[in-house]
Amino acid sequence: MYRVNTTWPPSQICTRTSEAQIFFCGGEVESLPDASYLMRIFSYRTKAADPIVYSLHNLLIMQLLKKTLTRGLAPCLLMLLLMAAPALRAQSPIGTWKTIDDETNKPKSLVQIYEQDGKLYGKVVELFRGPDEEQNPICDDCDEDDPRYNQPVRGMVILEGLEPAGNNTWEGGEILDPANGSVYSCYIELQSADKLKVRGFIGFSLLGRTQYWYREK
Repeated sequence: MYRVNTTWPPSQICTRTSEAQIFFCGGEVESLPDASYLMRIFSYRTKAADPIVYSLHNLLIMQLLKKTLTRGLAPCLLMLLLMAAPALRAQSPIGTWKTIDDETNKPKSLVQIYEQDGKLYGKVVELFRGPDEEQNPICDDCDEDDPRYNQPVRGMVILEGLEPAGNNTWEGGEILDPANGSVYSCYIELQSADKLKVRGFIGFSLLGRTQYWYREK
């Protein structure tokens, strides 16, 4: 659908499609596409993994909104807002994520990431346990000085204090492994709308372990 010139900053990105005769470059839209084409724009936008394409669509959304305002197209503006909301929200890690067990490669838990005082936190909201496993495990390996010691893992905050660092990355936080009570430095990177890289490490980020979490639909 798009031919993207991968230059930076995003204001220099250009794209053209003959389907709607829309040309977008330098933050300007020359023509306004019809409703069916807008639907395809946002459908493609939410699936894009390329951060440059994300930036392109953000600028495109803003310019389309500007066009509707200057032309008095209220119905089109409403439709744009309704479609833009999930597309823009998809860039945020806020939401519920499915974690995968490193050994079995099966779903392990659901973690809800939320914002508090400008930082991101993650709480275990569900566990996927086998019939021969403890159904309501506690963190008995946590440090005794940690308030999470001997507390149920379900409902526990395991991800703390992540701050935005740009480029769809949040860092400066900590992550707890309830299985062994270890606490690691942590950063996360939103690699696509539905895929989150979670990196836990001690000291240097090169020395650690990476998991990939997947957005729960």
